[in-house]
Amino acid sequence: MLKSKNKVIDKSKFPILIYDHKCHLCCRFIQTIQRLPNSDKIQSVSLHQQELYQSFPSLTFEECNKTVHLISNDLKIYKGADVIVYLTKYFPKISKFSWLIEKGMGKKALEVFYESVQGQRKKIIEKCPNC
Repeated sequence: MLKSKNKVIDKSKFPILIYDHKCHLCCRFIQTIQRLPNSDKIQSVSLHQQELYQSFPSLTFEECNKTVHLISNDLKIYKGADVIVYLTKYFPKISKFSWLIEKGMGKKALEVFYESVQGQRKKIIEKCPNC
């Protein structure tokens, strides 16, 4: 599991990927992202960091805790499966696969996959609220 470093949020570095540092699935997702070229251009911030909500008042802990969020370079907020779509276009190594999810059927498959992962995350949190 990744440790929350409570580091200061760099408001000049976007995109900002918001994740739950207490969730094993979320940490695995972030670790996978960090292995990709250009990952140093993405700032990962734990949803438990209070500065996040002071810096971006349109975000709430409750919403960020329900689903993954990303704040893009133009300050647009992406949620859920749309974060995955954004990231496939952001990373050159996986951008060649973005055409798979741009079509209706591919996007629907991604949403189903994302909802399945969210369901697993919810079960983990319910079983172990301190995880």
